[in-house]
Amino acid sequence: MTDFRLTDKELAALKAAHRKQRDRRLADRIKAIVHLGSGWSVSEVAHALLVDEKTIYHWLEKYQQGGEKANKIHIYLDNASYYVARWLKEKLKGTKIVLHYLPCHSPNLNWIERLWKFFKKKILYNTYYATFEDFLLACKGFFRCRTKYKEELRSLLTEKFHLYENA
Repeated sequence: MTDFRLTDKELAALKAAHRKQRDRRLADRIKAIVHLGSGWSVSEVAHALLVDEKTIYHWLEKYQQGGEKANKIHIYLDNASYYVARWLKEKLKGTKIVLHYLPCHSPNLNWIERLWKFFKKKILYNTYYATFEDFLLACKGFFRCRTKYKEELRSLLTEKFHLYENA
């Protein structure tokens, strides 16, 4: 194996992640990378963690493909005041959660807005429900039988947009 070393900063970040990790399998993976980055051989790490060398190579390959960034969680939000609040950003500082904000006044980019519009078109518009139970059944039926609207939803919930230059 080629010489694999981690910087002190990378080692400190991985050790901190290991301390916070509750899932033992993920903790073992982090331990393996820390030991490899500290100069241990693959066979020494495999022996210490009671796994085979092939598993260690697999974990190392995964880490080298993405490192710390591989485990980040990306969340896309609109610009509601509670999403852009300073306290939320401070709370998420140092975590693996990355917030991305959609442009203002663009509900067409927000999938849940498109789904909500489709739902209202199919269930609410021009429909009378004699009782609340009938309305409730129609709402539940919409979400239980999503395959009924599969083709319509496939074209509605797409990532393909036509962009206009200097419109």
